[in-house]
Formats: sequence, structure tokens, C-alpha cells
Amino acid sequence: MMNLIFPTGRAYRVFQKTGNPWVTLILGLIAGLAMVLTFSSADAADFDISGTGTVSWVADGDTMTVTPSLPQLWGQLRSEAVRAQQATSRNLRVDDRFNRTHKNFLTRIAVIDTAESNHPDDSRNTPAGDTASRYAKNLMTGKQVEFRCYEIGYYGRPICSLETSDFDFGRHMIRQDMSTYVTRYGNHPFEHEIYVRATRQ
Repeated sequence: MMNLIFPTGRAYRVFQKTGNPWVTLILGLIAGLAMVLTFSSADAADFDISGTGTVSWVADGDTMTVTPSLPQLWGQLRSEAVRAQQATSRNLRVDDRFNRTHKNFLTRIAVIDTAESNHPDDSRNTPAGDTASRYAKNLMTGKQVEFRCYEIGYYGRPICSLETSDFDFGRHMIRQDMSTYVTRYGNHPFEHEIYVRATRQ
């Protein structure tokens, strides 16, 4: 008889009744597929790149430039952006997002969305956006941070969480009522429950 590894429970009972290893194999494959589907979701990270760096420039309340302490991390993130560029017909402006001279990258802060303040369409800019932008610039410019990036966004920017020695920036902006926890593109792949709690504080 074939020596098969199969899950316990129902598949094992079927095997006991039928003695047919092929039935057990099929049931095992179905169970394995169910497990894969359970743990695979839109919340899964495309990659997981983390390190330390300095916020060298703040564009607005949810976009800023980070200079990694280790240049190879810049290279790893840029490689992910190039890979994303190759997978789409849109121009992700990789060279604009990743400065070769200063080895920094423009990041979109994960799972927050502050009001606009610097949009090319001036009609979309708001006083609330100006407030969030000024607040972020005063709070984050020059800050030492830990970053954790997990995907390349629609406009070619790495989607990252930034954390200082005192706070996680995204959760801080939620607590300051300058953003909500934005999940329309998926939950935070590593800290969903923490962000949910932040919205309740």
C-alpha cells in the first residue's frame, strides 16, 4: 500500500473505512487547499523590508522621504518598485520615487489618508489638509525612524509604516483625528488589530 501523509480527522476516518489511499490523498489535498485559502488574503504583504533611517523631507500628512541608514535597503525597495513597474503598463516614475544621489525614497504612509494640501488640482486642497501637512512637517522632519514597507503603491511609492522612539506615525495621526484607519485597499498586513484599537482611543 502507498505510504501517504494525510490529515487526521475525517480523512483518517474515511481511510479507515475504505482503505483507499487515493481517497485520502484527494481529501488531504482539499484540506490543504482550504488552509491556503484561509491564510491567503488581500492583506498579505507583497514583501517585508524594514530598517532604520531619517525623515529627510515631508510632503504632506501622509507622504514623506526617508533616507535609510543602510543603502542596500534603498536598493531592495527600488528593486521591488522596478518589479512592480514591469508588471504594469503605467509609468510608476521609479526614478522620481528613488533618488540615486541621496539614496532616499518617497513613501506613502500605510493605511492612513489625510486631507489634501499639495495636490496639483488646487480645488482638492483643504484647510484640514494644510493643518495635517504642517503638523506632520513639524513632527517628523529630521526624525530618526524605523520603517517597515510591504508593497509598492499605485503611484510607485513604497507603502510603509514609520515609527519613532515615541510613537507609530500612522496610529498617531489617527489618534489626532487627522485620518481614519483606511482599509479600502486592504488591512495593515502586520498590525491590523493594533490599528483597530487606535481608532477606538
